[in-house]
Amino acid sequence: RQEAMRQEAMRQEAMRQEAVRQEAMRQAMMEAEEEEIFMQQAYAQQQAYAQQQAQQQRAKNIHEQQFQQAQQKHQAQNAAAVAGSMDDATTLAEKGTLLMSKGHYKNALVIYDKCLAIQLKHLGDLHPIVAHTVDLMGVALLRVGAAEEALETFEKAAYIYENSGQGVHPDLALTLMHVGQAYELEAENVQRVGPKARTF
Repeated sequence: RQEAMRQEAMRQEAMRQEAVRQEAMRQAMMEAEEEEIFMQQAYAQQQAYAQQQAQQQRAKNIHEQQFQQAQQKHQAQNAAAVAGSMDDATTLAEKGTLLMSKGHYKNALVIYDKCLAIQLKHLGDLHPIVAHTVDLMGVALLRVGAAEEALETFEKAAYIYENSGQGVHPDLALTLMHVGQAYELEAENVQRVGPKARTF
């Protein structure tokens, strides 16, 4: 009887151990499955993040390329604006003077501005020729009644003459006279009275 009880206890213990082993295996399999699912989700998230980063980088590259193209276009336009020789500047100055003589002051301003861009490229900003063109621009502004802008332009021309390093330039006196005329027009509250009486 004792032997039968001992064998039964051993059988039950074996069954318990087998149950424990089976449960451990089941838990291990579940953990492995959960780990696999986690790894798959993590991989999917990494892939999605990598794709998002790649799309953002492509968008950034496109934006930078477009910006560089715009910059290059702008630089090319600026280069074209100031391209040309001093002969071109002289031609433009003569065209501006012709337009002035015909009363097309605003058109003359546009031409003088192009002329000035070329002169600045070749001569720098403290050359008497530059001062002369600036003075002509002031005259055009004065003729259209823009007294304040004309005054600032004449003062700039006078500054260039005075700092050109070539002594007292003979045209400085004319520019200073224009400064006085600008003050006069400004004092008259931009009422152009008797324009023919003024000589520029």
